[in-house]
Amino acid sequence: QDRLFLMNSVKDRLMQGFVLESDPPGVYLQHNRGKLILLNGRPGKASSEILWETHDAYDYDGDTDLTWSWLSDDCNLATYGRQAVLWSTASRQNSNDFPSFEKCFLSWLPSEQRLVLNGSERNFPGQEIWTSRDFIWEPVHPGLGQLEQGTVLVLTRISAALSTCGSGLIIFIIISRWSKKKRMNSTRDRLVFFMSCLDFLNSISHAVDVSAIPRGSYGIVGAIGNEATCTAQGFFIQLGFGVPLYNIMICCYALLIVRFKMSDHFIATRIEPCMHLIALGYAFVTASIGAYLQLYNSNGSFCWIDAYPIFCDHLDGVKCLRGGNAYLCQWLFAGIILILSFLLIIITTTYLFCFIRGKTRAMQKRYGRISVNNNQYIEVGKQSFLYVLAFVVTFSWPLAAAIIRHLDRGVPMWLNALQSFFFPLQGFWNVIIFLRPTFTRISRQYRERSFLWKIRATIRKVMKPPKNSSSRRLYPGSSKMRYGLNNNSLSLIPSQAHNDVGSRETYLQPHLENVEDTNLAFVRYYNKCTSSDTHRGDVLDDDRIKNSVKRASLKL
Repeated sequence: QDRLFLMNSVKDRLMQGFVLESDPPGVYLQHNRGKLILLNGRPGKASSEILWETHDAYDYDGDTDLTWSWLSDDCNLATYGRQAVLWSTASRQNSNDFPSFEKCFLSWLPSEQRLVLNGSERNFPGQEIWTSRDFIWEPVHPGLGQLEQGTVLVLTRISAALSTCGSGLIIFIIISRWSKKKRMNSTRDRLVFFMSCLDFLNSISHAVDVSAIPRGSYGIVGAIGNEATCTAQGFFIQLGFGVPLYNIMICCYALLIVRFKMSDHFIATRIEPCMHLIALGYAFVTASIGAYLQLYNSNGSFCWIDAYPIFCDHLDGVKCLRGGNAYLCQWLFAGIILILSFLLIIITTTYLFCFIRGKTRAMQKRYGRISVNNNQYIEVGKQSFLYVLAFVVTFSWPLAAAIIRHLDRGVPMWLNALQSFFFPLQGFWNVIIFLRPTFTRISRQYRERSFLWKIRATIRKVMKPPKNSSSRRLYPGSSKMRYGLNNNSLSLIPSQAHNDVGSRETYLQPHLENVEDTNLAFVRYYNKCTSSDTHRGDVLDDDRIKNSVKRASLKL
């Protein structure tokens, strides 16, 4: 007797503009633009009071005549817009959550002020399978259960912590050099410094993880944030996409030094500002545009460029409240730049590797076997391979997940786990590659020491600022040999070989093991120049050459 019947599963659909009065009269159900509204009283009365309405439903964007509500045979009350489910009593739009009944009916309980959905016949109410009290529609599940989400959360925070420590250590080392020298040391240090700053902010954002997602987001374990924290996390994650651009700049810097023989001063004054403008400008401009266009929303794992409600851009007729152009912006702001970075980094490092190998073989053929050049060839090859490998390992997984997601396929759990672990790990790879040459030399020199002692010694060594480079004239005229000693290696770059010795350009950048190798490199070069019968008489001021060699050796 205390029940007002509204709808059963054998009745027709409730279309736009129609109402359904209860039996006995007292309340009526109205369908309006994809939403259900329950009002008190009789239809057409101006004093009708809203008793209940569908919350958290999708906003419909289309012809209202193509919307309707329907209580289906499987006991699922839902509203539709074209073919999209705008709201449903079934969890995750899945009618299988309800048991099987012959018939279902919807009724209002005035004493309890709630809607209920029961199975069986009208005269035998049967089991209550849904109620409007404390009901929140759960439109889309992120695809991961609580166990899977916990696994992804742990992996993300571990890798983000490692990356934060790695980038922070690089920043600390370079600032320590800066404070001792009162200036930034070189273009390479500045490029690595700003790259580490961007990665530091990106890693912290990943460490926050799901905590930045708005509270109450369906199926997200640990979501305690709000719209502002979600936007902030998306902003700093987008800043992290400046890291691939800085990887390109570092490869181009090496190419300009080795292949095109540009001085560090020329690069620092003419080219380096453009490098920073491209990398930092791209990162900050795209991150700011994303915040202005409200593109940063939850994707189930963290906040970045995505549509809200999630997948609304794939549902016909569903209006996106935020991030309507998320699909296009994901490719413009990240996908295209990642693909270009892959291509440019691999091309530049491969070309640099082949160029150094060719120069090394040519020098060995012309001047005899020089062991330090072999070491240089192997070392440069290793460093180039490691930078490429680190970039590929870091950014391959999110790129693969984005492609699968855009193909309207579910991302498998194993790919989610790999993406969560490797994507925030760029700073960790950077610090390993940054310290590896110094650590290798210390390990060879102090084999009996412990691993931790070698790590501490490596950090102390790289924190020392490099010594100033200087120039010495070895031959009359414009021929100069620039030799600069830094904390890693000696760079011997004859900028222009004098005509008196055959107009040969010789490029030596050896990783020297000890003073004896240095003496050997200088003496071989000196003997080769002075032993030629055709040019012996043209070489002037032999004592000056010998004194230059002695001074360089003593400096080492």
